[in-house]
Amino acid sequence: MGSSNNQKTGVSCHFNCHICCLETEMTLTNEETHRIVSLGYPVESFCFVTSDDFIQLKNLNGRCVFLGEDNYCSIYEDRPAGCRFYPLIWDLDEEEAVLDDDCAQKEFFEKRLKELSTETNVKQLSALINQFIVEVEARTGQIIDEE
Repeated sequence: MGSSNNQKTGVSCHFNCHICCLETEMTLTNEETHRIVSLGYPVESFCFVTSDDFIQLKNLNGRCVFLGEDNYCSIYEDRPAGCRFYPLIWDLDEEEAVLDDDCAQKEFFEKRLKELSTETNVKQLSALINQFIVEVEARTGQIIDEE
């Protein structure tokens, strides 16, 4: 199964600790879901709709379905935006980009926070969260209150 998307946004991590791929709760957009299907993966093999109507990556034996036995992502070039930005996540309460406390390399990234929190990354991360909300509202017909 091939790769087609070569986005250059997000965070570059070279630690290969893959902790972010364990027990993942990564949300997908409709577009990301379709892109992964276009790579040859059946939709039911990699995602499900949560009880609050978000599309989420599946875990298999506690690991993201795309994390191979070699601990590398099998769809790395086509990975979801949330994976690209990690450990930079959106804090809904503060409405800002922050580093995830669960990241094993948080200390390293804290030194680079200013570099990671570029206007482009923050805008794209905020837009991603808004996209999730719009898509859930479209699926459910209900308005999501972000507060």
